[in-house]
Amino acid sequence: MLMAEKGIIKTSLADIAREVGISKGTLFYHFASKDDLVNDILA
Repeated sequence: MLMAEKGIIKTSLADIAREVGISKGTLFYHFASKDDLVNDILA
């Protein structure tokens, strides 16, 4: 997983969008921030 390789702090939402093959806009539509994304992953 990208965050495991780079670390949560160094992984940007742009990195995540690129890795999963979606636009940054699509990712931001679902998650307002990286904190929101991480919280959903860990929930």
